[in-house]
Amino acid sequence: MTDFEQIKKDIIKELESIPYELASIDDIGNHIGIAIGKYTMLKDAEELQTSKSLFICGLEHGISLIDGTH
Repeated sequence: MTDFEQIKKDIIKELESIPYELASIDDIGNHIGIAIGKYTMLKDAEELQTSKSLFICGLEHGISLIDGTH
């Protein structure tokens, strides 16, 4: 399984663990952070393209596509 496939599975697993009635945007962010944290903390995260800065860059880019600031 590729890193991408494993990260995707970890994110889905984390999001599914949030009780629906308690879910809010900060819960989503927290659980995504938990899921990807183990990949962003790897010693070779930059080389593996799993660094925290790359994730945040991608997140900001996606938001900018929606809010028109791209």
